Amino acid sequence: YYAMEGWFIKTTNFKNEIINNNNNIEWFPSHIKEGRMGNFLENMVDWNIGRNRYWGTPLNVWICNDCNHEYAPSSIKDLQNNSINKIDEDIELHRPYVDNITLSCPKCNGKMSRVEEVIDVWFDSGSMPFAQHHYPFDNQKIFNQHFPADFI
Repeated sequence: YYAMEGWFIKTTNFKNEIINNNNNIEWFPSHIKEGRMGNFLENMVDWNIGRNRYWGTPLNVWICNDCNHEYAPSSIKDLQNNSINKIDEDIELHRPYVDNITLSCPKCNGKMSRVEEVIDVWFDSGSMPFAQHHYPFDNQKIFNQHFPADFI
């Protein structure tokens, strides 16, 4: 391994809240609470979610080629509204297709390109139960009935 720049989620901002939530869980076996999980949470560091691979969920960040402004579209509609070229409704948002989308920089009107990284597969695993039902925007009753996977 070697040190390099990366994309992080600042999980340490929520460390105390996460530890408090862990303390309210009834663990089976009980020693996990202060043992494996407790130790992991006490030693928590910010989560590097970017991976330098080809396959995976593309990291949703574009950077301006001129002023280095960073932008993360919040939806397909947002991506379409800021794209230099027309984007079809049924755009495939995986590589290599998403890498061809260039955005107009809101700061300087320069061209923005998507960063090369993809997201850590654990992010996909954790979001799967929510994404498959478009929760919390839709299907709340179905989501509450199914819980297809627990947090790993």
